[in-house]
Amino acid sequence: MDVHLGLLSERLKRLLAGEEGTLPVAATEHIQKLQTGNESISYSLQADYKVDLTRLLLQIDAEDDISLSNLELILKEIKYLVHESERAIDTFIMSNVQPNGDQSCSKELCDALIGLESKFIDIKRQLQEVQPCYNFDFSKWMEEHKNKYLLHLQRENMVSFQDDAMEELLDQLIEGPPQLSVVAIIDSCGFDTTDFAAEAYNSNYVKSYFDCRAWVSFDANPGTLLDYILKTVMPHSALREITHKDFEHRKTALNDYLRNKRYLIVLEDVFTRDVWDYLGEALPDHQNGSRVLAMLTCTDEIFSLCRLESGEMIHLDSVPAGPLRATEKTAEEYLEQLISCGFVRVKKRGAGGKIKACCIPIFTRNMLAFVAQFVEFIHIVSYQIRENRSLEITKRLSIFEALTNSDSWKHFDTFLRSFLHLTLDRSNQFSLEYWNAICKKFKFLVVLDLGTIVLEDYPAGINHLLLLKYLKLNIPSLKHLPSSLCNLLKLRTLGMPSSYIHHTPDDIWKMYELRHLNVGSITLPEHPGKYSSSLENLNFISALHPSSCSRDILGRLPSLQTLRVHGNLSSYQSMLSNSLCTLLCLESLKLVNERAIVSQPSSIVLPEYQFPPRLVELSLSNTELRDDPMPKLEKLPHLQVLKLKKNSFIGRKLVCSSGGFQSLKVLHLKSMFCLEEWIMENDAMQNLESLVINPCACLKILPEELWRIKSLTKLELRWPRFELRERLRKFKDKEQYDIQIYPNGL
Repeated sequence: MDVHLGLLSERLKRLLAGEEGTLPVAATEHIQKLQTGNESISYSLQADYKVDLTRLLLQIDAEDDISLSNLELILKEIKYLVHESERAIDTFIMSNVQPNGDQSCSKELCDALIGLESKFIDIKRQLQEVQPCYNFDFSKWMEEHKNKYLLHLQRENMVSFQDDAMEELLDQLIEGPPQLSVVAIIDSCGFDTTDFAAEAYNSNYVKSYFDCRAWVSFDANPGTLLDYILKTVMPHSALREITHKDFEHRKTALNDYLRNKRYLIVLEDVFTRDVWDYLGEALPDHQNGSRVLAMLTCTDEIFSLCRLESGEMIHLDSVPAGPLRATEKTAEEYLEQLISCGFVRVKKRGAGGKIKACCIPIFTRNMLAFVAQFVEFIHIVSYQIRENRSLEITKRLSIFEALTNSDSWKHFDTFLRSFLHLTLDRSNQFSLEYWNAICKKFKFLVVLDLGTIVLEDYPAGINHLLLLKYLKLNIPSLKHLPSSLCNLLKLRTLGMPSSYIHHTPDDIWKMYELRHLNVGSITLPEHPGKYSSSLENLNFISALHPSSCSRDILGRLPSLQTLRVHGNLSSYQSMLSNSLCTLLCLESLKLVNERAIVSQPSSIVLPEYQFPPRLVELSLSNTELRDDPMPKLEKLPHLQVLKLKKNSFIGRKLVCSSGGFQSLKVLHLKSMFCLEEWIMENDAMQNLESLVINPCACLKILPEELWRIKSLTKLELRWPRFELRERLRKFKDKEQYDIQIYPNGL
């Protein structure tokens, strides 16, 4: 399936389901016909042209095969047709959401749809005239062409994983020839090249031998790769002077800076032979033993990435497909599919097994970025914008380089739907006028993410983005949420993690579509009563001020599943302890206490708390509980993860009763500096799988009943007392429980 047709199909389904507004009756029939034509073409591409689409992606005989050339022309027509369809729909939707919308747009939509129907029919006819290719030996082609992806190096500069490999690598780096040379690490045995290279990179031999070191992820874009090295080796003061210079100036600056220095540049995940084309002129050779260490992605690995685990070739539709109207649970399932296919790598999982951080391996990222740009799904700007016709129909824009010239945007169509500004350089200053001009030009935006760029204030131009569903801003100075922001009635995700909102207008209660609210802290007002709607779809808040935790406010959040409360919990003990139980769908709760006066002790009384009935995860931090919290918490029937964090309990003794914590799987005891004794009765925590103690400096012994829990497979302790470490060292079955002690081990 062509990716553009797939996205249009989902859009048409949402329209027919009434999720984007009410369609005029006359338009509904035309939308259905458009969907039928769309699905017919999609089916033909999926059933008959899968091999051809892959050949186009890999540019195999694309110019010599007439049928393939004709198919490529048809795909270009499809892109423009989808663009016209989206444009007609966006114009109609925008007219609907504006206070004084133009009623004539209904007729214009119908007229546009009729024209589009005939064009879909014409494309179907053209597609039937293209002879598909059903058989092609991709394995043979890969074998014939894989050598062109090899990094050309002299054999004596190759290092593979054999015995004494580390000694060989250090010899190549330190004892090698005086001229600048590349040393390649080739993993032919499945070892972790990153860990192997890191051991050498951080060794005292390397540190003392080289004046200057840099470790960067390889990037096929020369400008991006150069900037990675510049930001790693040069001081910030020098870097600031060349940030806005062109590529040649920045390349010269790196050469000048490295002059007369013995340097080591490590390149991770190199997959092209053209390293010197990227770096040759930027790296000086003063015959002083400088080195480039390349972690070479093996060619067999490169070409295996062209196949999924099932052996199927990667096509333009290989990423797991499904309805875009996904819930958070469905999105997690898609993410797990991407992980199982090797597109995404997990970096960190939460205590309950949920993914908290992930990344895309550099080679996979480059391949996916290539595919995404090849099919013109997204336009990625990593150095500078180059004018070409495809920009006129670009729907999604991702920027990794600061662009301060407003003329940069003139090449793009006003119907841009996604704008991601992901530059990591926070030194660039952008005026509010700059952002307001962007919002004025791209008023059809659905996604706006300005990343880590620090804004002085809220850009008023955002108020014109009436179709916006995702908004992320970094405004540390923002204390009052603008009432105009609450007019973005289609907004589903609002991310302002650096903003601490002390005042929120009543109008926030009319943001019916809002699902995800992520701010440093926010105070919600009482419901004014003038709106019939509430925040009925909101399922995530981090962090809510405890003053907003009244029964009336929480009772109007019926879908809330994840809540973080941050503030002076003691001051709102009565209200907070009696209102949490109204959150019938809440599964994850974090309570973080922050004392208004440092010397004032906490007065939180946990037994008074009425917790939500479906609570699965609970985290307490800085609550300074004097009484044992276990008698209260062990009665929560569905609790699976319990984290008692920094100063959550300041007593000396914990007791877990028999039969308590029947569902608990993960327990964290952190920074309980006064805890001396932990008693566990028979049959307590019988389903516990993981225990982390970090640190409990006074705890001398673990409960004997702990070792009778058959499900326990992980025990992690950090900075335990000497007596406890010695007991565990003598413990016979320590391997059964995967006991890990930091630092220094057992």
